[in-house]
Amino acid sequence: MAGSRIPRQLFLQGVAAVFMFAFTSLYMQIPGLYGPEGILPARRTLRPQGKGRWPQLWETPTLLWETPLLGLDTAQGLELLSLLGTLLALGALLLHQLRHLLVYLLLWAAYLSAYQATLTYHFETQCLPTPASWFAHHLPVWLHKLGVVATFLIEIAVPPLFFAPVRRLRLAAFYSQVLLQVLIIVTGNYNFFNLLTLVLTTALLDDAHLAAASGNSRRKKTPTSWPKALLALLALLLELAVYGLLACGVVHCFGLEADWKQRTVHSKTTFTFHQFSQWLKMVTLPTMWLGAASLAWELLTALWRYMV
Repeated sequence: MAGSRIPRQLFLQGVAAVFMFAFTSLYMQIPGLYGPEGILPARRTLRPQGKGRWPQLWETPTLLWETPLLGLDTAQGLELLSLLGTLLALGALLLHQLRHLLVYLLLWAAYLSAYQATLTYHFETQCLPTPASWFAHHLPVWLHKLGVVATFLIEIAVPPLFFAPVRRLRLAAFYSQVLLQVLIIVTGNYNFFNLLTLVLTTALLDDAHLAAASGNSRRKKTPTSWPKALLALLALLLELAVYGLLACGVVHCFGLEADWKQRTVHSKTTFTFHQFSQWLKMVTLPTMWLGAASLAWELLTALWRYMV
C-alpha cells in the first residue's frame, strides 16, 4: 500500500483552511444578516422556549445559549464564536501540534453552534456571480452543453472510481474533480463547499505520487517479476476498459455528434427524467454499501497497523 503521510497532513491542513474560510465568511456577513438590523436577526432564531437547560440544548445544540453569561447578545456571541473559530482553524493550519482530534472536535462544535443561528433558506443566501462569469456566459452554446455533459460525467459516473483498485483510475478521478471544482470556483461564489470537496479528494493521493509530481522521486528501477508484470497488464486493460465504457456511455446518453464543417459539437439528452430517476434509485444503494465497505476496510487496516 502506498504511503499516505503527506496526503494525511494535506487533508488536516485543508480541513483547517475550510473551517477558517467558513468562520471568516460568516463573521463578515453577521451584521447584514444576523445583527440587530439584519435580514434575520439571530435573536429571533434563538429564543428560549421555557424548557429546561438540557432539553433546550438537545433540541438546538449551540454554545450561543451561554452568551448571556458573558453579557453578550446572540449576534455578539456569534461574532465572538466566529473569531475564535477563525483563530483556532488558523492555528491548526499553520502549527502541526494543533492538528489534534480535540482541536477539530472544537471546530466542529463551534460551527455546529453557529449553524443553529443562521438562515435556512437557499434563495436568501444563494451564490453570486464572479467577474469570470461574464466571460463564461458568452462562450458558445455548444460549449455550454458540453460543460453540462462533463458535469454529469464527473459528478455521477466518476465518483465510483474513488474506490477503484487501480491507482491511476483513482488519480484520474481526483484530477477530474479538481478541474470541475476549480471551474465552479472561477465562475460562481459557492462559499467553501468547493474547497471542502477538494480537501476530501486529497484522500485519493499518496506519497509516491506527490513525490513524483514535485520531482523528488528517487525510486530505483528493479527487475519486475512476471506476476507483477501480469498484474500491471491486467490493471492497464481494466483502465482502458473503464475509459472506453465512460466514453461510450457519454456518447450514447447525450447523443454527441461532431460537425466538422461548422466546427461544433451537437448534443442532446437521450434519456427521460423518469429513466434518470430510476437509474439513480438503482445505483444509490449499492454505491452507499460500497462506500461503507471501503470505510470499514480502511478502519480495520488502520487498527491492524496500530496494533502491529
